[in-house]
Amino acid sequence: MAVDIELTEDFETFWDQTGDIATTNGTEQIAQNITIRLQEEVDLTAPSPTAEAITEQQQNIQSSVESNEATRPPYDVFVIASPLQGSPSQDEPLKVEYGIRTGRVRLTVETE
Repeated sequence: MAVDIELTEDFETFWDQTGDIATTNGTEQIAQNITIRLQEEVDLTAPSPTAEAITEQQQNIQSSVESNEATRPPYDVFVIASPLQGSPSQDEPLKVEYGIRTGRVRLTVETE
């Protein structure tokens, strides 16, 4: 498997402990590939706090994951936390957290 440059959560490169550009491979590389594709293909801003909007965003994430050549079935995208599961305060930003499981990796994605 090829080695990719590792990115931070802000999509920035960084140096590893040996002074080289940090790289990733294996499951970390697959998770990074999924995250980058989601950023490119899916609107990850928080949806309206309605079941329909959250379901639509979940389906868009599912489609992106399934079409990603780095993933393998089975695919599962599910809601971990959403405004529909509680009563967020006005001080908290609206966000939805999704879990993603594929035949290769598990990760979470937050929309805000």
